Amino acid sequence: MKTDVIVLAGARNNGKLMEVSDTPHEALIPIQGRPMVEYVFQALRSTPDIDRIGVVGPEELRPILDPDMELVLAGDTYIENIMRGVRHFRDRKRILLVTADIPFIHRGALEDFLQRCGDREADIYYPVVSKEANEERFPGVQRTYFAIKDGTFTGGNIMMVSPEAVIRCQPTVEKIVNSRKKPWEMFRLLGPIFILRALFKRLTLKDIEHRVKKMVDVVGKTIVSPYPEIGTDVDKPTDWHLACDQLAADAKGREENASCEEVKG
Repeated sequence: MKTDVIVLAGARNNGKLMEVSDTPHEALIPIQGRPMVEYVFQALRSTPDIDRIGVVGPEELRPILDPDMELVLAGDTYIENIMRGVRHFRDRKRILLVTADIPFIHRGALEDFLQRCGDREADIYYPVVSKEANEERFPGVQRTYFAIKDGTFTGGNIMMVSPEAVIRCQPTVEKIVNSRKKPWEMFRLLGPIFILRALFKRLTLKDIEHRVKKMVDVVGKTIVSPYPEIGTDVDKPTDWHLACDQLAADAKGREENASCEEVKG
């Protein structure tokens, strides 16, 4: 069964990335001459299991959208844009949320995540990536990690959700979203026992899933992904420089491979 997608592209460029571009919206910041969000679109288009693509963003995005993409005008906050997106596809059993600031994303990472979600019954599927995998792919890149019994992980920037579950639990979803880059704030939401278990590295991913189920009656599944590309976003100048360098190198590599194939042919 194919999956519908919402790309969250409504963030204004009013933070650290203003140092590299004065473009009003982060999704339109150029990387190697292309708006950052276009790399996300390219990955989604190339993934066979992706069906409709909706984009929550400003009117300025419309010229770069494919004719069959659906634009939902963005609100003022990240959580408001999530809610506008899930309401747009409210009739779907589940949809994929993808942020616009992960230009490294590619078909393989998306296919792997969708396959790992598979037929498992859940309301929210959230990916995490191990510190080891992240540092092997992007050595030296600063990420927010949390250490538990299962290992040390960072969160991803895609998520499979049930629209109805997100709408039903909006207040809790808002708290979780606001704490997404603050692991200890997230543990605080789970309760003092979980803080203690986290301190002594006795907390597991399964413990978190069970606690969320008791708190808000939402079934969550943690997906351990081997692809750091789903969590490596561009939200500061050093990330932007990394993306420029890495994507230029990737493009050069593809050109060289294509030339080799021509010679072989």
